[in-house]
Amino acid sequence: MRRNVFGTFTGGGGPIRRSRPADEAIRDAAWLARLQTGDERALTEFVRAYAERLRDFAYLTVCDADLAADIAQDVFVWLWEHRRTVVVGGTVADYLYRATRNRAINVVRRERAQDRMRARLGAQYAIDAVATAGLAADGELAMDELAAAFDRALRALTPRVRETFLLAHVEHLTREEIAHILSVSVVTVQGQLSRAIKQIRAFLAARA
Repeated sequence: MRRNVFGTFTGGGGPIRRSRPADEAIRDAAWLARLQTGDERALTEFVRAYAERLRDFAYLTVCDADLAADIAQDVFVWLWEHRRTVVVGGTVADYLYRATRNRAINVVRRERAQDRMRARLGAQYAIDAVATAGLAADGELAMDELAAAFDRALRALTPRVRETFLLAHVEHLTREEIAHILSVSVVTVQGQLSRAIKQIRAFLAARA
């Protein structure tokens, strides 16, 4: 189960007093040792010390405050879930910053890939979507306007639903392949696809 580490572990401790790097390295190593035994208080300490710093660091790459916060949270969640097997080379701080940077870069790459997929859809795919929705493409909207409307419909979807839809309808992956890629069940994939189609149809119908 995903833990909301910001909601669970922040607050109540006042501002963090910065230590010297050498002192932080010793402190973090002690926290990591406790974390690896399953001590949730050690995770609390990591979140209090690094949550804002990692969020701000991720923001430099993704330029989105909410997304940056999600990335920082993912780092802590991953650290907790893999606490018994994680291998930290160098200081824990370096490890956390590297993990944050890698996740931020992957997010940007995925967003760019989705942008390219949307571009490949083009106007014709938008028209097909309108036809599937039972709407008349009778010239009320020009092709470029139709494509733009479809693109807005895609952007209105949640990131995971949009990703699932694009994997199915642009990359033409099977439900099983999508489930494996996204680490979810086939039932979840089917539900997200149904939700995507329903929301896209409603979005386009409202603008027809």
